[in-house]
Amino acid sequence: MASYDFIDATNRGYGFVWKNRMLILKLAAFPFVVKFVCLLAISAFGLDNNFLRAGLLQLPAMFIEGWLIANILRLAFFNDIGANLTGDPERDQKALYNKTRDLMAGTIVYVLLQLTGFAMIGAIGVDPEMMAQQQQSAPEREPSMQMFIVAMLVLTALLWMLRVYFLYIPVMLGYSMKEYFRKMAGLGSSFYLLAGWLMCYLPLILLATLGFDILKALAGLGPEQSVEDISGFFWVIGLAWRVVIELLAVILAAMVLGYGIVMVMTGQNIRKDKNKT
Repeated sequence: MASYDFIDATNRGYGFVWKNRMLILKLAAFPFVVKFVCLLAISAFGLDNNFLRAGLLQLPAMFIEGWLIANILRLAFFNDIGANLTGDPERDQKALYNKTRDLMAGTIVYVLLQLTGFAMIGAIGVDPEMMAQQQQSAPEREPSMQMFIVAMLVLTALLWMLRVYFLYIPVMLGYSMKEYFRKMAGLGSSFYLLAGWLMCYLPLILLATLGFDILKALAGLGPEQSVEDISGFFWVIGLAWRVVIELLAVILAAMVLGYGIVMVMTGQNIRKDKNKT
């Protein structure tokens, strides 16, 4: 696998988001509203633990999120947002065709991957409340070699699937899937993707926790009470905060991993410009 400097990719990703924060804020306004309404509907219908139906209700938000991520990636790597006509009809037509194709293909891949994730969780039948009750009532068992082997196999499969989960990023940038999997072959690439992903999500988990703790204090809840005990106006604020964190997470992950993937695909730390002749 070609060089993947996840530290440099993280620095570039965070730097780009901060530098273009006002533009990203404007682009993310409509996706925020759509996602907020979808989550509000899920809560109103009591589908928080029904992952299959919740995923279907979030379908509009997924399409808008995919469109948002694709446009931000195009802006970062091609400085391409809007028509960007050059005056050469043939070249402009080709560039517009390539951009439209990549935006549509990347968005569709993003939605399919998100739906697959919801379907897998729903098929397993994971219910957070039921799992917590089972863990409390289940007798303690000594770990066995069989359990260890199964856990390692599951962990290896999940690591391999990371390359599939982030497939939408190279598609949005116009790379072929075949070339992506060839360049990202081996579990080593999955570890780099995991490292970049953690560099995005760990700070946001701390930020989200801090925000919910402040919200609990404003709502008059004690430290022993959970976020789920928040109700009324503060519950709406908490839902909006959740949407902000989730959108920021997908944007940062796309940018950080996008820079790393481009390093691997091009073999060097430069921008890819597919519209050059």
